[in-house]
Amino acid sequence: MLFRSGDGLLFALANAADMVIIPARLLRAGYAPEAITPLLGRAWGMALPTIFFPMVLVWPIAAATMPVVSQAAARGDRAALGRRISRGYLAVGGIALLAAAAFHLLAEPIVAALYAAPAAAPFLAGFAWIAPPIYLAFFGADLLVALGRSQALFWQSALSVAARTGLIFLLAGRPRLGLAGAILGIGFGNALLAATCAWTVRKTMIGVRK
Repeated sequence: MLFRSGDGLLFALANAADMVIIPARLLRAGYAPEAITPLLGRAWGMALPTIFFPMVLVWPIAAATMPVVSQAAARGDRAALGRRISRGYLAVGGIALLAAAAFHLLAEPIVAALYAAPAAAPFLAGFAWIAPPIYLAFFGADLLVALGRSQALFWQSALSVAARTGLIFLLAGRPRLGLAGAILGIGFGNALLAATCAWTVRKTMIGVRK
């Protein structure tokens, strides 16, 4: 439980750091000081939270999968474990791809319905690609908890946060990237977490007796 709580704390700290690092790096990239606040309002205050809306579909899948995975692992039933995990990943991956497509193709009507702020639509369309790594990272993290691998999750989360924060610092300060560099950092950090979680889940499954 300590490691699981620490995982949440890491991401809370990373989100807080974003709000300090990103404006400073955008200034470094040549953004006008008076332009940064409205820019972040449209990008971080509207577009980015919208990316998380479909998580209301991912959460129930994770909640339903975790106890079944824990029970199958406890029984040593590798076949049942594999089936449940595969189905969960397929469901979450399908939601992620549909959400990314919707955000990219329907950004204007989505933003108009939610915020009545058309200026946020390009940000939502541009951020759409980070939906799959975010959703898969969340699901993979819950699988590790269900499999009793919270300690591994903590260290993988620490690696993800370090990569994310480092990339935001490096890329957001580049004039050609700016805010796009910040979203690249967030996307890569989540993709790294999703990949390492999937790898650890697979490794743990191999260790379960048939």
